[in-house]
Amino acid sequence: IEQETLNLLQDTISKERVKVHAEAAQRYQKIHQEGDLYHPQDLNDNLYRESLRARRGKSTTPSQDPFDVLGLDPLHEYKNYKLLSKFVSDMGKILPREQTGLTAKNQRKLAKAVKRARAMGLMSSTNNHSEFKLV
Repeated sequence: IEQETLNLLQDTISKERVKVHAEAAQRYQKIHQEGDLYHPQDLNDNLYRESLRARRGKSTTPSQDPFDVLGLDPLHEYKNYKLLSKFVSDMGKILPREQTGLTAKNQRKLAKAVKRARAMGLMSSTNNHSEFKLV
C-alpha cells in the first residue's frame, strides 16, 4: 500500500507542477509582433495585470485528493518521512496546494504532520533528504 501511495502522489504532483509552470509562462507574456498596431494603453503593465487577474478567476481545486482516494489521514502519517518528503521542496519548504493537489483541509493536516516530523527529528527543516535511514 505504501508503494501505491507513493506512485499516486508522485503522479499527482508531477501533473500539477507541469500545469502550474505552463500557466505561469503563459500568464506573464505580452506578445507584440513586428508590424502590429497597438494602443499606448497596451503597454501599461497595471492594466495588463488587472486583465490577467480578471481572466484568471478563482483557482480550481484538484479533482482527486490522493489522501482522500486512499483513505489516509495526513496527520497520522507524521512518522512516514518518505511520504512526507514528496510534499517538501528541495530547499525544505512545504509545497503549495497548487502543486500537491490536496484539499485545503488535508494541506493543513500535511503541514502539521511535516512540522511534527521536523520536531521529532525525522525530517530536516533546511533541505529535503528523501534518503534518510532510521537507525
